Amino acid sequence: MRKRKRTTEFIIDETMIKIGSNYMWIWVAIESESKEILRISVSKERNMLIAEHFISSLTKGYVVVSIQYLEMAVPGIHKPVSS
Repeated sequence: MRKRKRTTEFIIDETMIKIGSNYMWIWVAIESESKEILRISVSKERNMLIAEHFISSLTKGYVVVSIQYLEMAVPGIHKPVSS
């Protein structure tokens, strides 16, 4: 049995890019202390199911203390998040 790593947090972000005439989403997860890139994923859509799948596949090898979300506005896609 493989030992699970422990971390206090992951940094997860997504951004939209244009590849040819198509818009795609790149999802990235970074371990906060070591700054190691843990996972990268590309998807055609950005929704809660894709986000949950990305987080679920990421956390299988870790004991996670908490998950916090940071929402960033993409011009023309979302309204800015007010603080």
